[in-house]
Amino acid sequence: MGTGRFPTQPIPPRKEGPLTFPVVTLKMLRLAGCFSCAMALLALARMAIAQEGAGVGRFGDSTWVAPSYCVEPLRDDARVAAPDHERTAETVLRTPFRVVFFPLRLVARGSEKVVGFASEYIVHPPQRVEWLGVRIGPAFGVSGTSGPAAGVSIQGHGGLGARSNLTATWSTKDTRKIHFRAAVTDRRMPLGVTANASYDYLPNRRFYGMGNDADFNKTIYLRRENAGGVGVHFGADPYRRVYGVVGISDVNVGPGYTGVPRAQDVFSPDDVPGLETDTKVIGYGAGADLASTDSRTDPTLGVHLRGRVLRQQSIDDHNLDYYDWSGEARAYMPVLSNRRVIALRYVYKGVDPVGDSEEIPFYRMPSSADEVRFAGFKGNRFVDHQLMLAHAEYRWIAWRRIWADLFLQYGEVAPYAEAFKASEAHRSIGGGLRTRLTGSTSARLEIGHSHEGTAVYLDLKGDF
Repeated sequence: MGTGRFPTQPIPPRKEGPLTFPVVTLKMLRLAGCFSCAMALLALARMAIAQEGAGVGRFGDSTWVAPSYCVEPLRDDARVAAPDHERTAETVLRTPFRVVFFPLRLVARGSEKVVGFASEYIVHPPQRVEWLGVRIGPAFGVSGTSGPAAGVSIQGHGGLGARSNLTATWSTKDTRKIHFRAAVTDRRMPLGVTANASYDYLPNRRFYGMGNDADFNKTIYLRRENAGGVGVHFGADPYRRVYGVVGISDVNVGPGYTGVPRAQDVFSPDDVPGLETDTKVIGYGAGADLASTDSRTDPTLGVHLRGRVLRQQSIDDHNLDYYDWSGEARAYMPVLSNRRVIALRYVYKGVDPVGDSEEIPFYRMPSSADEVRFAGFKGNRFVDHQLMLAHAEYRWIAWRRIWADLFLQYGEVAPYAEAFKASEAHRSIGGGLRTRLTGSTSARLEIGHSHEGTAVYLDLKGDF
């Protein structure tokens, strides 16, 4: 520790004057001078100590750490905290999954960067131009059927939660999509309105045939759909609301592009209803979305229920009249910790004709695609009047916001409810990674295996 010396100066001679100080006053001045000298020495000592310890954190600072040595040896009766280590039960639960998913853990850090890129450049394209609340940027996408796609995204924002989005893309396989959505929703207001319109031109839509035992050989057909609708919902929370909708759908079908067997060349209209028939319908109905979970983004405890019923009727020269309905239930339960969760999901969808309605076209029936895909099979693999999907998975945090999971899935389609048989359900097993992109969407990478092989699927718009 450094020391300081107080500089000394010669005492100037006392000037004589007509007035002299009393003896008591002189003693007080001497005491004051000594006190000043002591304070100066103390200040210099503190400055020296501060300079010697510059850059070293002090107790109470955010950078302070305890010294690595002990001045005095600990007594035998000293109380010391137990070592901070993982509990035995935790180690037993985690070890098998650490071993199995070690390769995935190696790429988890990079996956987080990839998901961030996808969220920024695919789900929310980069904002290149902004003028008067309108943002314009590129849009990208890719799928096994359509191939790589690119286009433009236009977003607008206004007051009272008003926002709109227009996305147009064109793929290397001539798949063309234009989707528009506008909404007026405010978290402070329970009432909201949404509107949407879309144009989908799919020249190579997959089709394998009707029913739960459809042949493995793939065919393609051309499907073009123009659709639009308006919805009104009550409930500020998107996971606790009821809504009503009305919409229109115009579907045209035809032979797909060359290179793959076309559905019209393999199947007959008697085998596949609507194979060569265009239809236009208007639909109206209601639905609800009700959830009671501990988290909206990564639930670990609670239930989530969804349901919707629509009445679809022809507005052309056909006589279509049917109900289009769906129901879904989800449940979450932690396993000794919020880092591990058992997630269950059950979906049931169907279409039922009303009265003397014409036969419902196959392209308006439920199919194993998108949010109800069968994990170990190709997309749109099974089509029929009704579809059931049961999904159970065990998920745990693999790295920061990335969850790993193992799942078991059973899926089946049938012409009516009584035709479902547990022995004929299609089973898939697999695993993957999941992370939340926004408050309502998740990125999910699945690797599923079934008796038909292995399928890899990347979903950037789901929420399970």
